[in-house]
Amino acid sequence: MKNSTSLPLKPRILFILHLPPPVHGAAMVGQYIHDSKVINGRFDCHYINLTTAKSLQDIGKGGVKKLWRFFCLLLRIVKGLVRVKPQLVYVTPNSHGGAFYKDFVVVQLIKLMGYRVIVHYHNKGVATRQDRWLDDKLYRLFFKNLKVILLAEALYGDVEKYVKREDVFVCPNGIPESLKGEPKSERNNVIPQLLFLSNLLVDKGVLVLLDALKILKEKGYSFVCHFVGGETAEIDAARFAEEVKTRGLDQMALFLGKRYGEEKNEEYGNADVFVFPSLDEAFPLVNLEAMEFKLPIVASDVGGVTSEVVDGENGFICKPGDTEAFVESIKNLLDDSDLRTKMGEAGYRRFKENFTLNVFENRLAKGLGGSLTLAYFHGKKYNGDKNVFFDNADIFVFPTSNEAFGLVLLEAMEHAVPCISTREGGVSAIIDDGVNGFMVEKRDANALADRIEFLLTHPEERTHMGIAGYQKFKNEFTLPKFETRMKQILERANEEW
Repeated sequence: MKNSTSLPLKPRILFILHLPPPVHGAAMVGQYIHDSKVINGRFDCHYINLTTAKSLQDIGKGGVKKLWRFFCLLLRIVKGLVRVKPQLVYVTPNSHGGAFYKDFVVVQLIKLMGYRVIVHYHNKGVATRQDRWLDDKLYRLFFKNLKVILLAEALYGDVEKYVKREDVFVCPNGIPESLKGEPKSERNNVIPQLLFLSNLLVDKGVLVLLDALKILKEKGYSFVCHFVGGETAEIDAARFAEEVKTRGLDQMALFLGKRYGEEKNEEYGNADVFVFPSLDEAFPLVNLEAMEFKLPIVASDVGGVTSEVVDGENGFICKPGDTEAFVESIKNLLDDSDLRTKMGEAGYRRFKENFTLNVFENRLAKGLGGSLTLAYFHGKKYNGDKNVFFDNADIFVFPTSNEAFGLVLLEAMEHAVPCISTREGGVSAIIDDGVNGFMVEKRDANALADRIEFLLTHPEERTHMGIAGYQKFKNEFTLPKFETRMKQILERANEEW
């Protein structure tokens, strides 16, 4: 019904983000954004891959090839800016170290070319370097005139020195729902199964978990723990086997390598407890995946994890690196199958309410919209030019404070555009509240924003209301209908006089 080729009115955004490979949290979210119908439908989106590492082993390393790839990246960014001329540039930077210095150059280049920037952090670490003279100077330049997206309120302290709270938008990550139906709460494992899912890195708590498993074995507990993820330069399969053997955990701690799709889902579906003892984390997606499968979680109190796992509700939160705390929490869950079920159910409800991909997409689109100038003045438009605007519109908003009978509402209805207007004059004769649009009280900005947000996030309702409005227009407000009514009124008036 809409003529999408006549005039591109969507705000243009250039996304400079990480895309796989390699596969890690930021790259996965980058792929979700790249493929999002919600975000690509709301904005005119263009994408550049920020990744210069080709594998997990390549992360953190330098080299001539990587330097050349970075130089080529800068050229692609310049060309992209010149070609797209975006209203906003979205960047997913690293927070500290050599990767931050690279991203500092990227962001400063964009700002020097006169474009507005919003950065979306999938990691943390600014606060760990802010007392260093050079880093402090660079951070001050980097965060100047920026908007920031954080994954959790708890992460604001990481950038608080440089960013005002009003310049921060909190947007927790979400993941696609991988299950068609609701998972079972109870497992039927004779020997309880624990699951760790992440790449083999010391900071992910691999050694902490192995130490905890050793203590649990010594206490007489039977279990098997599957370690699922990719090898890294820090811990490969050979070193993992050595660590397992040293602790006497043969046949109890098993490294299965990478698992994707149904194979990964099978690991979640078979596990009794999910354990993620990471030492440094922002907002781990694996906890969300575990919640979807009704798994109770034992995790470290790092980054935004407490936004995912509520201690005592859908899992247990432990001090990072506190092996004894992990032992006690895992032991409590191994001892009590009813507790595992109760916490798994609570996590599933929390996931469905807060952490699905659909919730994330709409939340991020709202944040990006708030960082753009979404109001454009186009001057007067008549006839065909005006029709182009109605054809491209998804919602018609008319928040008048003094109106008798707004004819523009009829024009919008003719084009099957749902209407939102103030409850003024004869507007109630045009808009059936909740049928072909919404009415709000005049000067009630909150109510107006709520109705707009509802229609932005419910495209099916926009369609239904648009069709209802078009039918009402055809039945009541065409020029022949008006002429017939006027003829009847004049004839009656002439007879009565």
